[in-house]
Amino acid sequence: MDPYRLPGTTVSTRRLPDGAGAAWGETTTPWRWVGGATDGVYAVAGQHLSGLESTLEAFKSWFFLDDAVLCLGAGITCSDGVPVETIVDNRRGDAVLTVDRRAGWYHLEGHAGYQILDGSLRLGRDNGHVMLWLDHGVDPVDASYAYALIPGSRGPRRLSVLANTSRQQAVHVPSLGLTAAAFWQPGTAGPLTASDPCAVLVRDRGDGTATVTVADPRMDLARVTVTWNHHVLVFDLPERDGASWTATIAV
Repeated sequence: MDPYRLPGTTVSTRRLPDGAGAAWGETTTPWRWVGGATDGVYAVAGQHLSGLESTLEAFKSWFFLDDAVLCLGAGITCSDGVPVETIVDNRRGDAVLTVDRRAGWYHLEGHAGYQILDGSLRLGRDNGHVMLWLDHGVDPVDASYAYALIPGSRGPRRLSVLANTSRQQAVHVPSLGLTAAAFWQPGTAGPLTASDPCAVLVRDRGDGTATVTVADPRMDLARVTVTWNHHVLVFDLPERDGASWTATIAV
C-alpha cells in the first residue's frame, strides 16, 4: 500500500527521506488538543494535526454513530508546494465500486459506503488497490471536507453538519437525538456553546432525559461552562472523572 495514502489521513504528498522523524513514540505534534468524549454508546474524537517535516496543519474530527463514522476536516493549510490529500479509503482487491455522484454516494461491494457531504471524491485503481481520496490542491489555505464512512450498504444517512471550521466542528443526527462538537476555540456551534476548548456530546434519549458529556482533551481546565440551548430542568454537573464530566438530565 502507498504509505502516503493510509485511510483516514490528511497528508502532504511531499516525499520524505527514509527514517524521517525521531524514534518511535518521540515524534509528536506541538498541539495538545487530541482526544474526545463518549457517553459509552457514541463518541466524538478530534486531532489538531501537524504534518511530519511539513508545513501542513489541519483540524480533524470523527463522530462515531451507530452504523457510521462522520469525518470532518477544516483549516487544512500547507505551503509545501505539493498537493494535499485526505484519503477516504485505500484497500487491496477488485471489488465493484458503484458511483452516484449526484447523490454523493459511493459503494465498494463487500466493504462500505461513502457519503460525501463536502468535497469532490477522486477514484483510482493501481496495482490491485482501489483508492478514494479528496484532493485539496497545491498549497491549500483553509480547505475542508466532510464525509461519512458507512460499513455495508445501508445507503446515505440523514446527517447535518452544524459547523466545520478551525474553531468548531459539530454535527447533528436527528434519528439518534445526537448533537456533538469539537470546540477548538470557545464559541457556538448549533445549540451548543462552550467557554473553553473542549469536546461535547449531548444525546436526547427520547424518554424525557438527555445525557451530556464534556471532556477536556488538553487536561488543562479546572472549570468549563457549556450551554445547550434546550429546555431542561435545573441540574448540577457532577465532579469530573479524569478529564471528563457526564450528567443525565430531565428534558
